[in-house]
Amino acid sequence: MYRTTALVSLLALVLLVPGAALAVNTGSADFTNYVSAGDSLTAGFMSGSLIDTSQLHDYPLIIATQAGVSDFEQPLVSAAVSEVRKTKMTGKVIFDSFSPALLYLAAQAAPGIPRELDISGLQLLTPAQIEAITGLPVTIINKNISLGLTWADIGQVFRLPGYASPQQFLATGMALQVRIVGGEMDFFGPAEQQQPGSGAAFVAAAHSLGLRTFADPANTPADWNFFASLGVDATYSTIPMGVQLQPAIPEP
Repeated sequence: MYRTTALVSLLALVLLVPGAALAVNTGSADFTNYVSAGDSLTAGFMSGSLIDTSQLHDYPLIIATQAGVSDFEQPLVSAAVSEVRKTKMTGKVIFDSFSPALLYLAAQAAPGIPRELDISGLQLLTPAQIEAITGLPVTIINKNISLGLTWADIGQVFRLPGYASPQQFLATGMALQVRIVGGEMDFFGPAEQQQPGSGAAFVAAAHSLGLRTFADPANTPADWNFFASLGVDATYSTIPMGVQLQPAIPEP
């Protein structure tokens, strides 16, 4: 599977910015017509996530606010969800997140849209191990919607729960009534290196619970073949490679 299905990614994050905008002298710059164009970061995509909370703190809006642009418009995720419903595309969109708390809220806001809970290898490590790998400080926090998990801030932008085991991750997915669980390469790869067969066992355990399993990302044919060997249901990949390697889709 390659990325042709519409995907709304909701990963827990916090961007620390000043609560009040500082007075800024724009000098001779004319912001009468202000248009912001760019990549996913410009849209407010942070820490693998696109959600209103991050979009309302993205740098185009900060610039617009400080420059006195009062009519700056943004295509927010919440507006996109409304359009998904209007066009009856709820079955073709996935709420995808590493944060079970955000998926919990998504289920309340749009229960008809399928949800996917993802896991990174970092979420099975100790704070000391995460700091050694990322070089970022790890701070254990109290979270209102903890779902019985231990949460931590990693640096200033990541806020993720930790899992004692892959089984606890699957149990969390079941409690949230997700349809899909997703594993990153940094989850499946080390698991197979430490204990061959454990990746396939995880996929089988998910299937036994009625969950589909997606893997991400396949950047090379070797990555694709590795995920396929585990028995995953779908692999996120670049479109050219995915078209070449994806098995033929049978006619309905």
